Amino acid sequence: MPGGRAQAGEAGAQPIARGVVAGRPCSLRPRGEALRTALRTTRLARVELEDLPLPALVRWLRTATGWAWALDARALAEAGIDADTVRVSARLDDVSVRTLLDVVLEAHGLALRVQDTLVWITTRSAAEGPLLTRRYGLAHLLWVKVDFPGPQVGLRPEGGAAPVTVPEMPVPGDALASPEQVLDLVQRLVAPGRWDEAGWSLRATARDLVVRAPAAVHAQVVRVLGMLEAVK
Repeated sequence: MPGGRAQAGEAGAQPIARGVVAGRPCSLRPRGEALRTALRTTRLARVELEDLPLPALVRWLRTATGWAWALDARALAEAGIDADTVRVSARLDDVSVRTLLDVVLEAHGLALRVQDTLVWITTRSAAEGPLLTRRYGLAHLLWVKVDFPGPQVGLRPEGGAAPVTVPEMPVPGDALASPEQVLDLVQRLVAPGRWDEAGWSLRATARDLVVRAPAAVHAQVVRVLGMLEAVK
């Protein structure tokens, strides 16, 4: 059963993880999608981490889970992060391995990346992959909604004045009437607060939305544009 103790000599801390309470992986070394699933479903009954340096956290994870863990030294160095100065603390009960790592790593701009049977602790940008530039057409969102009133018909004798036809009028309050409105909604719904990161960009023209971001973010953009089309 995964669990146990690992000494963290650097900080004198003793991280504790006792007992898997649900979702034990089917093998000691799941790989690929099975490993991603195991990260989400394998749960630890109790975790106590006190000011633990990142290398010590990796050693403890190897003991606690039986899986292969590693620090992405190259990505950390490129980001100017010294692994020995990154300290993590947490006291959690009945928590999945994935949630535990999300909690302790997010504050440091770090994330997980699965490669075959190995789980890398790396920078968030390295985990997300390279930046991609894609265009998304906006014609399906920027069409003008109009009212279609019928002619004004009164009770008049034959030969009276012709019915008056009211002209079509744009529907007021359309939140998707301009490229700027679409851009603002996408920016608020997809990866909020991250569009100022190096290399990321989001701009709109009269015809297209141009996005430069990681592939996972593009997938979110596609979903949001579909949602906006459904409510147009």
